[in-house]
Amino acid sequence: MQAGSYRGIGVRGYRPNCSREEKEMRAVTATEGLARNAVVLRISIGLIAKAARDLRRTQERSGLSVADIVNRALTLYEFVDSCRAAGDQILVRRNGASRLELVRFT
Repeated sequence: MQAGSYRGIGVRGYRPNCSREEKEMRAVTATEGLARNAVVLRISIGLIAKAARDLRRTQERSGLSVADIVNRALTLYEFVDSCRAAGDQILVRRNGASRLELVRFT
């Protein structure tokens, strides 16, 4: 399998099953740089306490803006959800560990 990229996340062997329109959008974005950082949707949401704490911790650790964190979180969620829908497993290797752990979602 070839190494690929799924909306900014390096993924080995990922081959998206997307529509022709989505492929064309990606081609335009990749070749011309259009819409890469353009705001196409603004939202206002309420966060539960745990999510607000997690967001603050992520901001402190990463130095990223709220918008960047939310954009990355949504992109990561889409990737994970599409893997789960395809029946794939998500595995994690902790720093320094030799064994893989299966990530379970409920």
